[in-house]
Amino acid sequence: MYSFLFTKVAEKQFQDIEKATKERILEKLKFFKNTENISPFLKKVQELGPATHRLRVWNYRLLLKQEWEKFVVLKIWHRKEIYK
Repeated sequence: MYSFLFTKVAEKQFQDIEKATKERILEKLKFFKNTENISPFLKKVQELGPATHRLRVWNYRLLLKQEWEKFVVLKIWHRKEIYK
């Protein structure tokens, strides 16, 4: 069981996303909340500051920082913009 916390920046970015994409992101996070091992779904990232993992949800990427059984969502951006 995992939990996901949003930073203020990520929460603002989440609010700016269209409704259908928000629903997809929330569905994916609910799925992972009840999954025992989510590591096959996450990709490790390097050289992106405090982020340790990324999660793909359709055309959006969530940059995450793992803290034990908790993930902090640092950024939510469209895939074209997040790595700039």
